[in-house]
Amino acid sequence: MDTQADAGAVVLDIVGARVRTLRGTVEPVRADEADAVHQFRVSARTLRTVLATYRPVLRREATDPLRDELRWVAGVAGAARDAEVAEDELGHLLAAVPEELVLGPVDQRVHAVLRQRYRRAHRELVTVLDGARFAELIAGLEGLLVDAPLTDRATADAATVLTRCVRRDDRRVRAAVAAAERASTEHERAERLHEVRKTAKRLRYAAESVEPMHGRDAKRVASRAKTVQTCLGDHQDTVVLREVLLELVDLAHEAGEPSFTYGLMYAEAARRGVEASARAEIALAELTDDTRSSWPG
Repeated sequence: MDTQADAGAVVLDIVGARVRTLRGTVEPVRADEADAVHQFRVSARTLRTVLATYRPVLRREATDPLRDELRWVAGVAGAARDAEVAEDELGHLLAAVPEELVLGPVDQRVHAVLRQRYRRAHRELVTVLDGARFAELIAGLEGLLVDAPLTDRATADAATVLTRCVRRDDRRVRAAVAAAERASTEHERAERLHEVRKTAKRLRYAAESVEPMHGRDAKRVASRAKTVQTCLGDHQDTVVLREVLLELVDLAHEAGEPSFTYGLMYAEAARRGVEASARAEIALAELTDDTRSSWPG
């Protein structure tokens, strides 16, 4: 990346690299390679976030429709990814239960239900990737690079413009954290922490995109934002796991199987959720309270 170039050229380099990464994840998804769905989903989300961060450089009337489509396709991938994660995490939860407390065909049911759910969702995702709507999305992204909808700021100094963009994302995180702290109920706090996670993810990707300009400072900001994102993501995963466990309990009851073990797993998932929330609080304090975490420059 030529950090002496104007903002438009640098942003197009960043977007171009993200588009290539997204395209590179498609065939592995079709082949159902390990971790392929996860990489595809992350690539779509990252590209969507980068387009949001650099709105001052790329006209939003051109990029917002593409961001909507990236959110759509990431959502489609999410169904497969959620089943994949749930199967893996429930396997870990079950492994922690003493053998004498595993009552009924818990292992078989967990893997049968979630593997079927994954396969169905994966087929739907592949159908989407082979469809016209996704082809139009890719064409639109490539068209963005060929005939870039640049704003007046695109000719300004890249370091100045891009740093301002990332500082804006840093302010978004701080505002989201402040809003979460004002929440009056647990439900409201959970919703606002979800917003914190989204803003932290946006800051992470933005900081990563300008590491060539800011080096160690950008890596530090990205790392702290990633920690926040990960901890809050771990908490959200436990929420999803508990929902799946309740579904499994219903299926067990219908089949005349004991549900005791699912209850133990539910309690453990809840405990891990509390731990993840506590880790997130620490990570948020490091990101927002440490003066060094303010965006450099």
